[in-house]
Amino acid sequence: MRKALIVIGLFMFFAAKKNAQILTDTVSKSIGTPLPNAASRGLTTRYLFIVTTDGFRWQEMFGGADSVLLFDPASQALNTSAATAKFWAATPETRRHALLPFLWSTFARDGQLYGNRSYGNKMDVTNWWAFSYPGYNEMFTGRSDNLRIFSNKKIYNPNQNVLEFFQKQPPLRGKVAVFTSWDAFPYILNARRAGIPVSSGKENRRPGTHNLHLPQGRLDDPFTWTAGFNYVREQRPHVIYIALNATDLLGHTGHYPAYLDAAHRFDEYLGQLWTYIQQDSMYRNKSTLLITTDHGRGGGTVRRWMEHNRHLSGSKHIWLGILGPDTPPLGEVRAPMQLWQKQFAQTAAYFLGLKFHRGQKR
Repeated sequence: MRKALIVIGLFMFFAAKKNAQILTDTVSKSIGTPLPNAASRGLTTRYLFIVTTDGFRWQEMFGGADSVLLFDPASQALNTSAATAKFWAATPETRRHALLPFLWSTFARDGQLYGNRSYGNKMDVTNWWAFSYPGYNEMFTGRSDNLRIFSNKKIYNPNQNVLEFFQKQPPLRGKVAVFTSWDAFPYILNARRAGIPVSSGKENRRPGTHNLHLPQGRLDDPFTWTAGFNYVREQRPHVIYIALNATDLLGHTGHYPAYLDAAHRFDEYLGQLWTYIQQDSMYRNKSTLLITTDHGRGGGTVRRWMEHNRHLSGSKHIWLGILGPDTPPLGEVRAPMQLWQKQFAQTAAYFLGLKFHRGQKR
């Protein structure tokens, strides 16, 4: 019960305190606390896996296929019969399990899922803009930077991020890696300053049936995932971040059935990763998996669902999942609460026995 309160308390405390700091009685005040302190506090996690899927709405996460979008005339023009057969059902619970079977079996049984606004369980971005670069900046630096990070332009991020912070810790140096489907990530994470290998959308571009609906010139998720997963098996990182992008790209095209297929693949990837983790002697029972998204989307019509911005309702609504040995199996958390994207970086550091000071500028 104590661990359950700690995990929930991390988020509740953040929401309640203006300066958003982790509970001082559970986390060391030192910015460079060595990893063994995690064990001294009773934490088992030694390895951290972070996976994001860009622009994936909470509505599909917790309710599966959206009838308003699946049966919208604009979607019907795309032939939704296959998606309807695969993902449609009478209840939200059945639909979400059809769309995301790993998340709503193993993950929901053994971990925690936050962000179902139907129960008042809310998670939002704090940045003004509600699109990708500002979202990933907030996620990994622990703060919004509205006056400097306000576009997706490829500029090197002046703010220190938590992955960069991990790289500076002696036990983690050279054991942090990033694989992404978007070539802005070397700038978002400031790879040249951080010293972290960041594989991004300029590598391994090839057409294929699985990326038929993606805009040209993008690295699609299957290649990103294969590269990242093989790196885990061969290089044995202690921290790895894999950033998938197809849900957002397909959302912008308005192809709702393809968006659902991309979400289903995301779920398959998570299942593949967690199965490997649990079968591997190094990672088993010592690894925490964090999953989230950078922003939400509009809703109500296909045209509104295609977009996300500061003026479009729903664009700031996100979600979070946590699975690992230090996370009690609370499943879908329905208690009313307000969580924030800026809490993610400090929470990731917490699981490795570290304290990351958010908002450190360069």
